[in-house]
Amino acid sequence: MILSWHVSRHIQSQVEQLLTKSAGAPVSLQFARFIRYPSVCRLLVQASPLELGGSVIVKGVRRRANHSASQASYPAPQWMFFNDWAGLQFLEQEALEAGCSPRLYAAEREPALLIIEDLNPLAHLGTYLDGTDAHEAEEALAQWGTALGKLHASTIGKQATFDAMRDTLAPRVPSWGWVSPWQRAPAVYHRLVESVPAAIREQGFESFQWMLFTLRQVCAFLALPLSSQTEAELECVVRALSSPGPFLAYTHGDPCSENCLFTQQGLKFVDFENGAYRHALFDAVYPRMCFPTCWHAKQIPLQVAVKTEQHYRDTLVAGCPEAADERLFAQALVHACAYWALLPCQFNALSRLTAKDRAWCPTRLQIKMQQRIIVRFERLAQTTTETGYLERLGSLFQTLVAALRKRWPTQAYQLPFYSAFKNQ
Repeated sequence: MILSWHVSRHIQSQVEQLLTKSAGAPVSLQFARFIRYPSVCRLLVQASPLELGGSVIVKGVRRRANHSASQASYPAPQWMFFNDWAGLQFLEQEALEAGCSPRLYAAEREPALLIIEDLNPLAHLGTYLDGTDAHEAEEALAQWGTALGKLHASTIGKQATFDAMRDTLAPRVPSWGWVSPWQRAPAVYHRLVESVPAAIREQGFESFQWMLFTLRQVCAFLALPLSSQTEAELECVVRALSSPGPFLAYTHGDPCSENCLFTQQGLKFVDFENGAYRHALFDAVYPRMCFPTCWHAKQIPLQVAVKTEQHYRDTLVAGCPEAADERLFAQALVHACAYWALLPCQFNALSRLTAKDRAWCPTRLQIKMQQRIIVRFERLAQTTTETGYLERLGSLFQTLVAALRKRWPTQAYQLPFYSAFKNQ
C-alpha cells in the first residue's frame, strides 16, 4: 500500500507538470485509481484551463526485465509505447470524423507518459460476449464491425503520414512478428527467431515467406504430403498479404474485448500498441478466427461472424471501393484466415505442444493453445469452402485437424463458445 501511494503521488506530480507546461497555466489533478498497476491509471481533474473532462487516463511503459530503454523493436515495451503514441496522434489528425479513438492530450518520452481522454466506458466487448444475451452480443459485434470498418476506411492511402509520425518518435528496427506473451522475454524471443532458417529470416516477417516454411514444417511433423498445387495456393496468399493493394490500412493489431469500449459516443478502440499498416482484414476476421490475440479467446458462431463482417464491409467501402466486389472480398477473407491459422504454428509449435514442452509453452496453457490451433484450422477450411477459393489449401487444413485429433487430448478438440452463444 505504501509503495502504491508513493507511485500514485509521483505519477500525479509528473502529469500535472506535463499538462501545466502544455497549457501554459497550472493544472491540478487528484489520483483516483490504478486500472492496471503500475502502467495505467485514472486521475481526476481538479482545475485546468484545458478541456480535459472530469478525468484523464495516464499510460506509461509496461517495463519488463532485461529490456533497455533504447530498444525500438518488437516486443520491447518501448516499441509498444511509441506505437500507441503514434497511433493516437495519427487517428486524431487523420481519422477524427471516424470517431473511433480517444484524444491524446499530451505525451512525453522521459518519463514515458501518454495522457489520454477518459472515455468513461459503459462496457467493453467482452461484457456482452461473456453475458447471457445472444442478441445483445450480436448487436455489440455489429457495432464493432461498423467502427472497425470506419477506422480502416478513414486511414487507407495515408501510410506515409503515419510512418513519418512513428519514425519521428523513435526509429523502428526490423523485427519478427507477433509471439505469445510468455515468449517475449528477450532471450526467449531471440532464440525463437533464430530457429527460423536464415534465408527465411532475412526476407523479413512481412514478406510472409515464413508461412510456406511453417506449412512444410507442419506437414512434415504430421507425415502428410504437401502437393505442389497446395503450395501454389499458399503462394497466392503470400503475395496478397505482402502487397495488400486496396486493402492496405492502419490496423489496430489487437482489437480484442477489453480494447473495444462502448461509450456514450459509440464504440471506441484503445491500446494501439500493435497498430501498424497491414492488410485490413487481419483485424476484420477476428470474430471468424476466434479473436486470435485475445487471452480469453473463445468461439463465436460462424453465422454471427459472417454478419459482423457484413457490417464491417458496409463501412469499409467508403475508403476501399474494391470491398464491394464479392470475389475480391471473399479472397481477402481467405488470405487473412490463412495468416492467423499458420501464425501460432511457427517455431515448430505442433511438435513442441505434442511433446508437452514446458520451455516453449507453460503446461497450464498447452490445452488452450491446442484448442486455438485446431479451431483456426477448421475456420480456414470452412472459409475456403464457403468462398470456393483455395479449396485445396482448405482441404489440407481439414486433414491436419483430423491428424492432430489423433495426437492431442480430447480436451483440445473444442474451443469453448463465449457464454452468450453457448446454446447456439
